[in-house]
Amino acid sequence: MRKILVSAFFIFSFLMVFAGDINADFQKANKLYTEKKYNEALKLYKKIEEKLKKGNKHSFKLNYNLGCVYYRLNEIAPSRYYFEKAKKIKPFDKDLLKNISLIKKSLKDGEKEIQKGVFLKFYEKLYLSFSLNTLTFLSIFFFLILFLFVAMFVSGRFDKKKMYYGMGITLFLFLLTSVMFYSRYKFTFAPKAIVFEKEADVFSEPNTSSTVLFKLHEGTKVSVEEELNGYSHISLPDGLNGWIDSRNIKEF
Repeated sequence: MRKILVSAFFIFSFLMVFAGDINADFQKANKLYTEKKYNEALKLYKKIEEKLKKGNKHSFKLNYNLGCVYYRLNEIAPSRYYFEKAKKIKPFDKDLLKNISLIKKSLKDGEKEIQKGVFLKFYEKLYLSFSLNTLTFLSIFFFLILFLFVAMFVSGRFDKKKMYYGMGITLFLFLLTSVMFYSRYKFTFAPKAIVFEKEADVFSEPNTSSTVLFKLHEGTKVSVEEELNGYSHISLPDGLNGWIDSRNIKEF
């Protein structure tokens, strides 16, 4: 027991020192940014990013600040890349959405957004308001409640009319939270990418001898459907799709 406590103490102490070290570097990087020393701030932010990667951690503030510093350095592709990574953590941050909008306006490829109806907008806002962990918990919770109602109904000891109502409402909530979980999961983990090349060809097949369908330019966001022989099959919101050299994009 004593060995376990000592080990736990050392692990806790290490984590506290690690967190303090990162926080100190973050404050230094922020100071360099406010002093317009963007290249120096970038080096420090990237150093923090490497530390967080080792611990498999993600930070909205770090991704947001990296997006800002790249924007100041007029590097649109990495700026969009980090802003989009930050959006996966906080989808409704006003400053973040404003910055992404500014980048979209500066792109050579005008991104066509699909017009969403009122219901779809409401549903999107609803499922993005919950974390994956919360939706997982709610789905399991309503499933267990539904199972309980079914067991009570089968036992025949309770009012069947009330059981019908209970099962109906619980089934609806279980299905709703399950669908919301799936949508939130797709938003978080469905592979997206940013074009990093100044100009990149999109082919009809995964090879350079096939037809060039269209060209994309740096900063454009695409969905990644699959990868084959060093090429990625990508699609745009307006339905355009094709194969692009995987070296020309960076997934997030």
